[in-house]
Amino acid sequence: MAWETYTLSQKNVLNVTDPLGIIANGGFPFSTAASGIKFNAPNFAQCSDPTAVTCTARVFASLQYWSYKVTPMDNISLRLEYFHDEQGQRTTVATRYAEVGLGWQHWFSPQVRDSAGGDLLQVLQRTRLQRQLQRDAGSPPQQVLHGARRNGHHLALLTERTQSTESMVRELE
Repeated sequence: MAWETYTLSQKNVLNVTDPLGIIANGGFPFSTAASGIKFNAPNFAQCSDPTAVTCTARVFASLQYWSYKVTPMDNISLRLEYFHDEQGQRTTVATRYAEVGLGWQHWFSPQVRDSAGGDLLQVLQRTRLQRQLQRDAGSPPQQVLHGARRNGHHLALLTERTQSTESMVRELE
């Protein structure tokens, strides 16, 4: 299970009731197409005081992710969400939302492979190691962290730049 909870707040959000006519007269940064934001501009808040020019808009959210491994190749996930948009600034409606999502993940192969049929993780690690060795050539000795794989486990190898590739491979075997 994974669980995350967060709050968001923004101060001085214009009140949707517009008591001073700021919104009606285009007196905010997103009022015209010249602002560069033609779509998805920030919404206004439904402030508790209709005569207030601005207020602080708050959101509280909580999400849970439940995962169950049915088989080595299948995973079922359940996502539960609660979202409270207190002033309606995020969704344009000041209310509470609840959402449930159910998903199924199926792997067609136990390994991620590249187009040539090799293990993609090994290819990426080998490429990273080769780039690191090329970058380190001719530099003064210093410790370098290299990633490697042995017996299906990921290893980190701390080596001196002056070591040869052959000696690093011997250390992994």
